[in-house]
Amino acid sequence: MPLTPLAYYFGTGFFSAVLDNAPTFMAFMAGMEGQHSLTIAQIGTSTNPTVIQAFGACAVASVFWGAMSYIGNGPNFIVKAIVESTTGSDGKPVMAVPSFFGYIGKYSLPILLPVLLVIGFLFYR
Repeated sequence: MPLTPLAYYFGTGFFSAVLDNAPTFMAFMAGMEGQHSLTIAQIGTSTNPTVIQAFGACAVASVFWGAMSYIGNGPNFIVKAIVESTTGSDGKPVMAVPSFFGYIGKYSLPILLPVLLVIGFLFYR
């Protein structure tokens, strides 16, 4: 059964949220290569609307869903480390950074997830 652009969006998105997003994107692109019998270069230059939409779904999902956790996007760890190590003149942290589960509970699930669901159903079904 062929995968739809919406399936690529949610598949790439889910794995990008819990794994690094660049390898996840490449893994799903490899799946598209097999499904459409195209090389990655041919996918990028295809004029087939289904291929174009699936390619876009993979790209958008891997980037946006990577923000669901600190794991999904490597630079998130760097920003978190910089903020946690920055102290004021009194030696106290300048800003509080939520824990891993605090970030998911406060921002990812209630704010980001509904936006990502709307994007998926609005653009890729």
